Amino acid sequence: MAILKRAKRSGEADAADGLAAILEGYELPSFPRVVTTAIEKVSGADADLNDVADTLKDDPGLSVHLLRLVNSASFAPRRPIVDLHQAVMMLGRNQLESILICLAVNESLPKGPIPGFDSQDFWTTAAKRATVAAAYANVLDPSRRSENFTAALLADLALPVLAHQIEGYGDLLLQAAATRDPLLEIEHREFAWDHQKVGGLMCVTWEFPDQLAEAIANHHDPVEASDILPLVKVAAAVRDFDDEECRQNFLADITQTFGLPTDQAESILEGAFADASATAAMFA
Repeated sequence: MAILKRAKRSGEADAADGLAAILEGYELPSFPRVVTTAIEKVSGADADLNDVADTLKDDPGLSVHLLRLVNSASFAPRRPIVDLHQAVMMLGRNQLESILICLAVNESLPKGPIPGFDSQDFWTTAAKRATVAAAYANVLDPSRRSENFTAALLADLALPVLAHQIEGYGDLLLQAAATRDPLLEIEHREFAWDHQKVGGLMCVTWEFPDQLAEAIANHHDPVEASDILPLVKVAAAVRDFDDEECRQNFLADITQTFGLPTDQAESILEGAFADASATAAMFA
């Protein structure tokens, strides 16, 4: 069930128990075997990226998906990447681990229809947030572009599980959409938890890297100067980038938080929107 095949630390066991209690016995599915093996290899101290690429070739569908994502504007290669070994070498260990986690989560989360929850809309919104976060990171902090992309894409990873496991949770999603009340406030009125907390437990259970887990577990908290990935919090606050009020509020937050000139912030956002549909198609 966890990414790495080893004995669980006490914190991981506690997280799994906490999830089981909230989700009425539900157990997170294992990641695909090829992805699990590749992540184990890439995270090792003596990682051989050629060996990792050879492992990924055992899953042709995953290989194609990885190449499509690497060639997307969110990762902005200088020239088209056509070979899996080339893609792995270009990405390096940290970016490759981030992308593999994205693909593994996409494969592992439930996708069937459920009242109040639309899987395609969920992934489309997540991909927009990821593309936007990556676009701003490319200007503000290029070395963490992939980390911002991954954390923004997976910030709400708990929603599909909650919608499928918690009776009536879809109604809460509809209520949040209709009233514009923050989902966290509605969850706090109904439960002793919220989707941010559940997402954090999922990250620990799946043994995500600490920085990624922290960003997901706190993506709705106020942005602070000490935040590692503040772009994720700013992007997560946007419910609908097509709504003009949401768009203007986002731009105001970006200019205030990062000091970008308004015209530059708008230009980056428009460029990100132009790339978002292609990225969304890879996950939705």
